[in-house]
Amino acid sequence: METIVYEVELIDGRTFRIFCGNNAQKKRFIQSYHKLTHLFKKCNVLTYGIHNIKEWENIVKTIK
Repeated sequence: METIVYEVELIDGRTFRIFCGNNAQKKRFIQSYHKLTHLFKKCNVLTYGIHNIKEWENIVKTIK
């Protein structure tokens, strides 16, 4: 399973971050994206560095 966060900036300046935790959610985002592409200024895909709380807690332990 690949976790992805899409960061979408609209031409009016609003920014949204959309979390997709599985393939079905990614497909739903892409379908909605195609309906509104004329309103998008940019869309970034964040796939690396996304952690759940358990992973984050382990990272914090190693940083101390």
